[in-house]
Amino acid sequence: MMGCFCRFGLISLLFFFISLFPFSSFADSSLVGVCGMQGPQSKFGKSVVSLLDYTTSRAYFVMSNSNPTPSNPSGNGEIYIFDSTLPINAYTIQSPQITFMGPAGGNNFGNGLLNVGDIDSDGVEDIAVSDGTSLYLLSGSGIIGSQPFSNALIGTLAPTVVAGSDLGSSMALLDPAQVIFAVNDPAAMGSRIHIIQASATGLSEIANIDLFYASGLVGANAGIVIKAGDIDGDAIKDLVVGSPNEATLVPAPFGPLTSVGAIAVLDGNSLLTQTPSLLAPIYFPSQPEQDEGFGSSIAVSESFDLSSFGLSTSESVIAVGAPNRGNPNTSTPETGGIELLRYDSVSGNISLISSFAANVASQSYFG
Repeated sequence: MMGCFCRFGLISLLFFFISLFPFSSFADSSLVGVCGMQGPQSKFGKSVVSLLDYTTSRAYFVMSNSNPTPSNPSGNGEIYIFDSTLPINAYTIQSPQITFMGPAGGNNFGNGLLNVGDIDSDGVEDIAVSDGTSLYLLSGSGIIGSQPFSNALIGTLAPTVVAGSDLGSSMALLDPAQVIFAVNDPAAMGSRIHIIQASATGLSEIANIDLFYASGLVGANAGIVIKAGDIDGDAIKDLVVGSPNEATLVPAPFGPLTSVGAIAVLDGNSLLTQTPSLLAPIYFPSQPEQDEGFGSSIAVSESFDLSSFGLSTSESVIAVGAPNRGNPNTSTPETGGIELLRYDSVSGNISLISSFAANVASQSYFG
């Protein structure tokens, strides 16, 4: 049946900050309001990226729809392409202009999407797509040209993944010039990060990072969300890793607590090695609550105006969501919240700028 499927994670976090600060403050803030065909197990809108066609000066939104749908009962995952030059009415259903079907049997195709730039130099940006176990590099011109999957495929890669993993549900571009990107591989135990390089001939893995040894993160599904950004101002992108199930013993007045969530920042200078170093110690939330899910969503700005917070600098900041956090002002449980963080180069720590509690109903899961 027709219907709207809305997931409030990173997108809701970005909506919040856009309402408070200038739109240009945060990168990667493409916002889409559309609806599509779904089945009971579909994941419509799980991942969204923009795609530019420089030959026609047109922009497209590419949206995933993995798992079976009424129009696709065989279960092949698919991605929808919406022409952004056409008007979008938030109160009506808009059908995609193009439906691009994934490979046979790939019912989780579209598990993650990443714009990797114009790899094949044809004037249209290309994308990396995950199906949970493999990665595909697809020609943007092939996608918007409605070509068969085999014609649009530039290359594929099946890295060694952790059993029961969710490969590529989150991906982050580290070096646009060299087309190097990070791919998450979260699991109940032993989560990993794969560092991948794309070229006109395909995909290759150049590093495979064990998150426990690299960062000390041990929570189930550590790395469920990753985000790239130059956190320390050295012109090299670092990697922010969310671990919403990270456990720690929190003392009074908040504790004793165990699972509260955390983030870790891996230093970009060492990401191409098997043992990257932490830019700063693991950061746990300033207002910890049991199972608050801190680290479930992350946004990074490399040039954020901090004058609203009494600081005269414009620098990189990290916004982190905690969707299960309660509102301490109203004692309402599970409203959700966000913390705004910065890297303190003097102490070498991640420090709190401000925290925000959602003034909404219980179980809104804001952030």
